[in-house]
Amino acid sequence: MNETAAPRAGAEAFPFWRRNMVAMSAATLCLTMGFGITNPFLPLVLREMGVQEHVETVVGYALGSYFGLSFFLTPLWGVVADHYGRKAMVLRTSLGMGLIYAALPLTPTLGWFLALFFLMGTTNGFTPASQALIATNTPTESMGRSLSALQTGILVGGTIGPALGALLAAVLPHYRHLFWVSSALILGAGLI
Repeated sequence: MNETAAPRAGAEAFPFWRRNMVAMSAATLCLTMGFGITNPFLPLVLREMGVQEHVETVVGYALGSYFGLSFFLTPLWGVVADHYGRKAMVLRTSLGMGLIYAALPLTPTLGWFLALFFLMGTTNGFTPASQALIATNTPTESMGRSLSALQTGILVGGTIGPALGALLAAVLPHYRHLFWVSSALILGAGLI
């Protein structure tokens, strides 16, 4: 440990840490639930769009390009967060993902769908931005509790999302409409 580093201040230096913990836990729950609603049904969405052969390959390209671009851009978003603030990054990612999810069911062709899905990779990063926001705005003695609450929101949302997606897929006329439900949840995460 660096002995010249000043110790972190207590709870009085972070008056809003409890509010941040609750809000970010609820927001990550909504976002991961929204994300989980559509991913299991991506092959069925692609079949609705006319993909009949090698659906698994197209799904792999879509998800691989999304996560690949996210992988390369994550360090850049970290630098931007250090300069402009972590809250701005949380809002950037929820707004960007929410709007792209809202546009996905409107795409006229598979090419447009895949292009938007790829573009969505530029907006990823909600979870790390949330973790950074909590870590920098929470007193040291409450850090474990805050990060655990955030992780609980992530895991519960990731568990509920596919189940909710299955229920909605049974009642919605098209699988593509699941993206609108996801969009509402992801934009809701930004509002929280």
